[in-house]
Amino acid sequence: MIEQDAKRLLMERLDECLKVHADMLDAQNIGSIYELQGLSELHYYLKVEHVFTPAEVEALLSFQDPLDVARWCWEENNHEHSFPICDLLKEIDAEQKFEHFTSEASAQDKYTLLMKRLGQNYFAYRESLMSRDKESLIEKAAEITAMQEAYSYLTTKFEFGDEMLDDVLALENPLKYFADRWLLPVSDVFDVDMDIRENIAGIQIARNTCVREDRLFLSWHGCKMRLRKCGNVRLRRNRYANSVHGNGPETILRWEVYRCLMYLYQRI
Repeated sequence: MIEQDAKRLLMERLDECLKVHADMLDAQNIGSIYELQGLSELHYYLKVEHVFTPAEVEALLSFQDPLDVARWCWEENNHEHSFPICDLLKEIDAEQKFEHFTSEASAQDKYTLLMKRLGQNYFAYRESLMSRDKESLIEKAAEITAMQEAYSYLTTKFEFGDEMLDDVLALENPLKYFADRWLLPVSDVFDVDMDIRENIAGIQIARNTCVREDRLFLSWHGCKMRLRKCGNVRLRRNRYANSVHGNGPETILRWEVYRCLMYLYQRI
């Protein structure tokens, strides 16, 4: 009877360990997905196919994560038709390598439990949104953003101190607690009126720039029209002409160019 109770307890511990590993899965990491698949297959084998000895049950129950310990044993197993867990535990020096089970949860266990609870809170919230219509989702945009940002930051960036874990775990929904107190919008914290005025001024500056560019184009177009009125006289690169004679065409050309340049200078 005692052996059956111990085996039942081991099966429950194996279930719980698999759930924890699933909750901690990084869905963006292919390696993590394969690792979870391997743990799932081993979990099935241990619960359905493997014939445990009392010594194996007792040995695995002594570790904090018996499923992970069994995985290491599985990877080191060279026996083709058997899985001698006790022998493999000695080979991998499990007593020194893995954390032993204690009735009081360790800081790592508490942190793992917290990450699991945050994940449960987040996916439960997402599930609650599925039944809402588009209009109500738009109205809840700020709340959804706060929930997403809080979940992402708490699970990937914030470092929970050991002294914080018990207080946070005392909350049934720690994610909602933090999301409700998430950072206020910038407009509620800083005076953004000056920035808005500067942005409006930027609109005016941009419009004036467009007007000046239009005027420049029209002025240059006018300049070309005036130059064409001077006949077939050509404006050369380094000088207006090879010679100037009184009030001839070249003098008129100089005067027209001067007027166009002065016009552009005053408008730009």
